Amino acid sequence: MSKVAEITFRIVRYFLAILMVTGGVQHFRNPEAYLAFVPSFLPEKMSVIYLSGILEIGFGALALIPGKSKEWGSLGILGLLILFLPIHITDVFVQSPAMGSGRSAEIRLVLQFILIWAAFRVYKRVQSDFKSSKL
Repeated sequence: MSKVAEITFRIVRYFLAILMVTGGVQHFRNPEAYLAFVPSFLPEKMSVIYLSGILEIGFGALALIPGKSKEWGSLGILGLLILFLPIHITDVFVQSPAMGSGRSAEIRLVLQFILIWAAFRVYKRVQSDFKSSKL
């Protein structure tokens, strides 16, 4: 892998990890902002918000730790981004989006797909690096 590709990979990995940790912290600083994103069929909405915040912080932190932790963190980030995808899809089609306008909901959805793609690439690379270092 070229030096530029290696630096790009690290930047994307750190960006995703920091994004998750920062987002997770926001679940505790301003949990009410996330209420509209929690599906109506889920009970204990504040518990869901806090749990998702804990998972975001945890997976983001794991993605920064060398070794197998980095692989688990990267996989966790990918899983959370996929888990949150239906929320972003639904938000595009409702009369009143959870945050901002219909246009901002569309932008968030596009960004969600980009983040999922980036997280998938990071996970596959981390997984490959870990396997090759074990041989």
